[in-house]
This record gives sequence, C-alpha cells and structure tokens, in this order.
Amino acid sequence: MKLLNLAEGFWLNYEGVSVNLSSYQSWFRDALKFMAQLEEGAIVNPTENTQVGTYWLRNPAVASPQIAEDIKKEWVKLRNFFETNSFESLIYAGIGGSSLGPMLIAECFKAQRNKKVVVLDNVDVEGLAIKLCGINLANSLVCVASKSGSTTETAVVAKILQHLYLSQGLPFNMHAVAVTMEGSKLWEEAKNWAERFKIWDWVRGRMSITSAVGLVVTHFLNLDTDAFLRGASWMDNITRENDIQSNPAGIIACCLIDATKRNKHNLVVLPYSDRLELFSKYLQQLFMESLGKEVRKNGVVENHGITVYGNKGTTDQHSFIQQLQEGRDDFTVCFIRRLHPDITLDDTALKPFTADSYLNAFYLGTREALSEKKREWFSITVPKVDEFNLGALIALFERVVGFYAHYFGINAYDQPGVEAGKKAASKWLQSGEDLKKIP
Repeated sequence: MKLLNLAEGFWLNYEGVSVNLSSYQSWFRDALKFMAQLEEGAIVNPTENTQVGTYWLRNPAVASPQIAEDIKKEWVKLRNFFETNSFESLIYAGIGGSSLGPMLIAECFKAQRNKKVVVLDNVDVEGLAIKLCGINLANSLVCVASKSGSTTETAVVAKILQHLYLSQGLPFNMHAVAVTMEGSKLWEEAKNWAERFKIWDWVRGRMSITSAVGLVVTHFLNLDTDAFLRGASWMDNITRENDIQSNPAGIIACCLIDATKRNKHNLVVLPYSDRLELFSKYLQQLFMESLGKEVRKNGVVENHGITVYGNKGTTDQHSFIQQLQEGRDDFTVCFIRRLHPDITLDDTALKPFTADSYLNAFYLGTREALSEKKREWFSITVPKVDEFNLGALIALFERVVGFYAHYFGINAYDQPGVEAGKKAASKWLQSGEDLKKIP
C-alpha cells in the first residue's frame, strides 16, 4: 500500500495512482532548492519583481530579522484589537484571495461560535442586500480587505457600506478596519478607522489566508489562531523533506505532474465533511490562478493549467460521480476525510452503525468503484477538522502548487489574465454606454 503517515490520524494514501516516484527524485531535489531560495527571499516572481513570503507568515523565524519583527508586530496588533473590542457580526468586504480564505474559515467554524461572519465578495446589489438582511450594523465590525488598496469591486462594496452606516446615523470609521499594503489608497483612506492591518507586497492574494486576511476572522471568532499558524508551519516543515517518498506535497505534485503528461488536466476535490465544503472552491482559485498560464518563464508559449472542481461527499455520489465512473478519463480525484467529528448529535437510533459509519462506507465504496475502473485517486485523512489541521491542509496544497509549477517552468505567483479582465472592465465603465443594454 502506498501510504504515508504524517501523524496520528493524519495520512496520505496514494495507492489509487500509478505514479513512479523514484523517476522524479532527481527533479525533486532541484524543486526543493528552488523552494528553499523562495523561502530565503529570492525574487521568484519575475513579472512583478517580488518575493513570495507565504511561509514567513506562520514562522517568522525563517524570514529576515526585519521582516520577522514586522510580522510579529502585526500579530500583536491583531490580538490586541480583538481582545479590546467586541462585535456580534463581522462584515468582510473582499474578493478573490481576500474573500475565499475568510469564507473558508467562517464556514468551517461557524457552528462553534455565537458570532456571524458575512463575506461580501461581489458587486451584485441583490446579493449584497440578501447577505446583509438581519445584520445589526451597530454591533458589526466591517473589514475592507484589498492588498493593492484599489480593487474596484471591494471599493464599490465599501462605499455602499459607508452609505448604509451614514444613513443609520452610525460612525462608519468606528466600525471599520482595513487590510491592505502600507501606503496604498485604502491605507490612507482608513487612517481614521478603528485599525489598519498590514499586508505586504510579498503576499500573494490566493496564499494570504495566514496573513491578516484570514487572521481577522480567526481572531473575531475567538479561534485558536496560534494553532492555525502552527498547523501550517508543521506542514511547511514536513514538505521540506528531501526524500520524495516522505514528502506529501512532493508525492501529490508528482501524481498531478504524471497525470498532466498523460493528458489528464482535471482535479476533482471531494471532502467528506460538510465543514470543508468550500475547500474545493478555495483550491480552485489556488490552482487555477497559479497554474493557468499562457507563457512559461522561459518565454515559451504553452497554455497550461489544472481545472479544479468538486463539492463534497457523499453528495456528489448522486451527481457527477457517474461521469467519473464511466465518462472521460481525464481527471484525478482527491478525497479528503476526517476521522473524528468535533460536533455531534445523538445518532443511537442507527445502531449498530453510526452516521459516520455510513459516511466512511460511502467514501470507501466510491474509492473502490473508481479503482475497479482504473480511475486515479489519492486521499488525505485528518484526525478532525480543527484550526491546526485546516492550517496544515492549506500549507500542503500551497507547496503542491509550488512544486508542480517548478516542474513545468510556470510562474505560479502572478496573474496577468486577471489583470487583463480588470483593465477591460475599466474600459467599459468609462465608455459612457448603458451597460444593461449590451447583449
């Protein structure tokens, strides 16, 4: 059995893939050198001439002394703010990397805290109205998150929120905090707000969940923020392992590299936990924004990418599993399951089985059915869904993306296609046309 035990109840099973890991060992040593240079502060995003400091956020000790001190100051500021302020609801305005991370944390832990997080990640006025329905603005904290400080969608939502507070005679600035780069337009606009939390140019939006982008939510919900960062740091350390057969990120990256070379460009993510339902959507942005590139770093034009989709088990055993079983064989399935529930109910009526028995039986049954059709899969098991293990899962796939991109010579840390869409949208806004009338 191809099984890697990382800790008690935390393992990677990759018996469902045909990859030959030993054939990648030489390349993997080079990939580890690249990732080490990244962590040491090399310029690995040449199109934007920036560093990538994702790993510094959860372990400042691996950063330069100046950056480490800056990170520690921000973490103290965050903790102090939420220890001295109390709100019933958090209204979070952001988009992309500044919304999916907060949404994932909020969805994952919403049942454990008597607080509400509302993420406003679109400029659909109907959607905004629905999400804000029933929210008491007087007892709410607004967080406006934009790394650049000039993200159009987020700025529009922030203006609407300011108007709503003003219309109720409430001081918006006393209820608002910003997460942005120091010196940005938003940073200056928020100088009289309740607080400003820094995000650095070396933080990629889709990898910003362990920055203030995500930590605002963990602190607001009174979660164990230290455990969240510790879980990510623990996985970072494991995924520095030199032996590819002991490195979970290396194994998963090779599974996907090998599949890509055999023209399998899809990753289906199936978490067998309702609390991880948004994890597939989170990974969708992480993979597709990082790897969906037209040009390699050497200038060779080669449209590349992995399409990520999924929802949750066992739900999808009643929907697209049919295609996975009998349709096009152009995918790899990633199962994610947890062993022990943190939140339970009385299910003694089901004896001798439990609800979890059924959940695990459907997981194992789907896995077996795919194997019979020689459809490829790997699975990740965590002991439970808590702050530590969520941090570890996030860090695991961040490193997978880094390894995979290095193999194909892709810059995983820019997003030119996203910027092109923003420029085109700006052109339409400035056209003076009635945009509703354009079919």
